[in-house]
Amino acid sequence: ILENSDQTLLFTCLISLIGDSITEMNANASRDNSVTADSEKSLEMIIKCLLKFLKLGFADSSAEIVLRDIHLFFLTHPPSGTKHGMALAMKGIKATLSTLVKVHGEKIKSFLTQVPVDTVPAPLVVTYLELMLSNANDGASPAMITVT
Repeated sequence: ILENSDQTLLFTCLISLIGDSITEMNANASRDNSVTADSEKSLEMIIKCLLKFLKLGFADSSAEIVLRDIHLFFLTHPPSGTKHGMALAMKGIKATLSTLVKVHGEKIKSFLTQVPVDTVPAPLVVTYLELMLSNANDGASPAMITVT
């Protein structure tokens, strides 16, 4: 099923489901001070699906839309704080960004057309990409990302 699906749509759905799961987990936690095992298992299964799908690559997916979706995820679920499920969610999001960097290299910068790269502070997706590009270049200082 995964191999024959619209890759961009699948990434969009999985990133959205990760955000929805975090929202649900935190709503439950604030309501009765607990996170159900079902909520945690649901998020875990979504992340496993994302990680499995990443192994197929990004051949038919739109990096611009995936980066936009990750940017929107970070706006609604910033990784700072103590949100339930965030550590697991970040594993999936970082793996997605890392795969994009491996596939596109420095060209990944040109796919940031739907992310406001000129804002201060820089969007988190830009910060993570800069860090990953820097690590990929063996410690070279990250260049400022500009849309070309």
